[in-house]
Amino acid sequence: MTRPVGSAPRYAELHAHSAFSFLDGASHPEELAAEAAHLGLSALAVTDHDGLYGVVRFATAARALSLPTVFGAELHLPVAPTPGAAPVLDAPTGVPDPRASHLLVLARGPDGYRNLSSAIATAHLATGTKGAADYRLDLLGEQSGGQWLVLTGCRKGAVRSALLTEGPRAARRELDRLVQVFGPDNVAVEITDSGDPRDSDLCDALADLAAGARLPLVATGNVHYARPRDAPLAGALAAVRARSSLDDMDGWLPGAPTAHLRSAAEMAGRHRRHPQAVVTAAELGAECQFDLRLVAPELPPYPVPAGHDERSWLRVLVERGATDRYGPRDAEHEPGAWRQIDHELAIIEQLGFPGYFLIVYDLVEFCRTRGILAQGRGSAANSAVCYALGITAVDAVKHGLLFERFLAPERDGPPDIDVDIESVRREEVIQYVYERFGRTHAAQVANVISYRPKSAVRDAARALGHDVGQQDAWSKSIERWGSLRGPDPSSPAADRAARERAIAARRAHGPAAGAAASAGRVTTPVGPPVVVTRTAAKDARAAEVWGTGAPRRRPDRPHAGHADRTPDLSGRVVDPLAHDDADRRDDPALRSDDPHDVVPAHRPPSAAEEGEIPAPVLSLAERLLRLPRHLGIHSGGMVMCDRPVIEVCPVEWARMEGRTVLQWDKEDCADAGLVKFDLLGLGMLTAIRVAFELIAEHEGLHLELHSLPDEDPAVYDLLCAADTVGVFQVESRAQMATLPRLQPRTFYDIVIEVALIRPGPIQGGSVHPYINRARGREKVTFLHPLLEKSLAKTLGVPLFQEQLMQMAIDVAGFSAAEADQLRRAMGSKRSVERMEALHGRLLEGMAKNGVAPDVAEQIFDKLKAFADFGFPESHAYSFAYLVYASAWLKVHHPAAFYAGLLAAQPMGFYSPQSLVADARRHGVTTLRPDVNASGVKAGLERLPRAPASRAAKGAAPSGRDVLPDG
Repeated sequence: MTRPVGSAPRYAELHAHSAFSFLDGASHPEELAAEAAHLGLSALAVTDHDGLYGVVRFATAARALSLPTVFGAELHLPVAPTPGAAPVLDAPTGVPDPRASHLLVLARGPDGYRNLSSAIATAHLATGTKGAADYRLDLLGEQSGGQWLVLTGCRKGAVRSALLTEGPRAARRELDRLVQVFGPDNVAVEITDSGDPRDSDLCDALADLAAGARLPLVATGNVHYARPRDAPLAGALAAVRARSSLDDMDGWLPGAPTAHLRSAAEMAGRHRRHPQAVVTAAELGAECQFDLRLVAPELPPYPVPAGHDERSWLRVLVERGATDRYGPRDAEHEPGAWRQIDHELAIIEQLGFPGYFLIVYDLVEFCRTRGILAQGRGSAANSAVCYALGITAVDAVKHGLLFERFLAPERDGPPDIDVDIESVRREEVIQYVYERFGRTHAAQVANVISYRPKSAVRDAARALGHDVGQQDAWSKSIERWGSLRGPDPSSPAADRAARERAIAARRAHGPAAGAAASAGRVTTPVGPPVVVTRTAAKDARAAEVWGTGAPRRRPDRPHAGHADRTPDLSGRVVDPLAHDDADRRDDPALRSDDPHDVVPAHRPPSAAEEGEIPAPVLSLAERLLRLPRHLGIHSGGMVMCDRPVIEVCPVEWARMEGRTVLQWDKEDCADAGLVKFDLLGLGMLTAIRVAFELIAEHEGLHLELHSLPDEDPAVYDLLCAADTVGVFQVESRAQMATLPRLQPRTFYDIVIEVALIRPGPIQGGSVHPYINRARGREKVTFLHPLLEKSLAKTLGVPLFQEQLMQMAIDVAGFSAAEADQLRRAMGSKRSVERMEALHGRLLEGMAKNGVAPDVAEQIFDKLKAFADFGFPESHAYSFAYLVYASAWLKVHHPAAFYAGLLAAQPMGFYSPQSLVADARRHGVTTLRPDVNASGVKAGLERLPRAPASRAAKGAAPSGRDVLPDG
């Protein structure tokens, strides 16, 4: 077959490695897709090593570009180092050129994809070791089901390797073996011209093999990066992978940037001796291309009693729970409760999610029967059905929460229910899921560990040949909130802070000062030189960044030369949470002098501004940022499917014993249609459970998390006094500084407090306006009248993700589906990029509604600030309930409260010593450890005689079980 005269050449790249080949590819899947579309390729295949790690991102990006997608993988099989020797398979890291035989597999449609995913997972699970896979060629032939296209691969492919080392006869033998295993219709001979002078003869020899075996000859680029300019980064990654330097790797690296994507015309020019190979690539690409959405699974069926289906059984369970919590239909305790439940059940059934709720109910019921304290949170707190099933502790009807924020016909995808579980017993629940659904049908979600400034500097320094000590020193010199060069484009707060600083400087000192301020530089007046030690300079930088008191000489030891780092309360202490001097002057206790749990008062100097790290290291580190480094385990996400999950995404072993993990992160799972359940560990639940058990044992009072007395004034007195050491979520210095100013007196005030001191509201400039408005010091205003509907209940100040969704609907004309997309963008690890992608749509919608451009940009800044750390109102409600429960225990059962906290260590903000000291301040007796009396964990014991303390009235916590007295 020949191409018609005058027609444009067509080409599909069928062999490309993305950054998800982990240190063997230098471009994100999205970059490869964008460049392929730019070059006009007819299709693109991503073929990463031993996995399908980046296929969802690739498919999503390609779909937006109308680029046909092919999915595959390059599998690593053992290889004999010399003829007749035993096969070996090196680990992918630690050596310049790991020994392995590469087999390139492309899926022919959805069935081929399922077979490939299953084969990869089976090979990983067979080893029992993270990062290792055990493939057998004959078994792969059976697993393919005739639905794969196998290419002979690169220089490490069995055919090309045999041709180079043993000659054409050995190469033909390896080719015949592939044909025998996979079938003559499923094998193609691959040629690559990288510009090496030997490539021409090699391609000719491979073409002869293909002709002799009557197999197609296909041209590929063996791509490892999108553009030629990415080649230096690929070389650096190769050095990192080999744990070596670029100098030591010099002989192993290509001599030119040749492993990039090429257009059809360029490929035709390179393969002019075999033009049919380029045409064949396009034809095979068209044959194999499909949309990844075709492999989306459903939830596993839930076993129900005879005579019921999932729908009817869910109704039975909800009726039981609602009757217990709300009373019978004709005598409900909460007006409108049964009407709301009927409404929710109708939507749940309409969307086909009864099985989802039954599975979550099953997990919570398992916890209840095993005595494991657990509660649902997330948007599930908006559901009366979840409350009736005992999944959540928050009464959505009583608090007027909107169910449609949790589940609605317009929303894309299943609901989101997170379950908080006692941290010390979470593993029991995870193993129960594996046992109930099987490791092939359930797996944990991965967490893709990407390069951040510290790790990027470390690996860049290693690649450039600097010693380990220097790598560590440079890496540690970067502040926690710092960046490499100026404002971090991934940080809305730093970016906005730089703009604001530049504007203020221009107003005060002119354009030149504005430019210096934007870059973070500080000018000082000319004067005699001052000798400043490195320690003093570091202390000064810390004081500037965090707003803490500067070190000062101790008055009692003026000769010692030691600095006292106690904040100077007589002077002006910068408090990023207290802008008004009245609050700061009246009571020093109201200040937050240690706000390390939120964000710094000023952006720390960048690594470039510090000047300690060489420019070449910084330049390479900048290019490493955001590239995936390796896989970790998500904090609690699990996926369950109606079919083997390994047919959708491969699973592999994690480092932690007994854990298997998907090759996708939570955003990829959501984009691919996988339903994720978050099983999260929470230390406070352990502490509360221990406290309940101790109260039952010593006082005979049986308490439950969902039945504590409501609206106890003593609880609010404790919160207003900021007496919250050990209390969930409000024990940090920043929270303690805010509580007396906010003066919480209702449950919703606690909800506000939980959400207020978060990086999102702080970055968005919401904290001080809300407090001032709540205290009547500032008038309630709105940036635009259209915002009143969404922001009225928080006094015109955006605090919650749900409000930002409603803002987008009201001012930008977003549909409910678009607002849900915005929600997912705000909750994504890749949130900043996703928010920027929505920028144009938001501004366009606001312009249509008559919002002025400057106001529109201010509104977008609010949305973008929440992109990294926005907090949902439903989460705040669930957390607020634990705030209330822990505060209630501290007020009414302090001995059991402190014993529970000590038994649940490590957890929380304070050390055991600090908790014991706080217990003593509250009149609770603590005893020293005693080898004859102490238990494994902290507990209570009755004292023989009652000391003059509150604990004497009941039980006292036994410090015997944890630490000595003094």
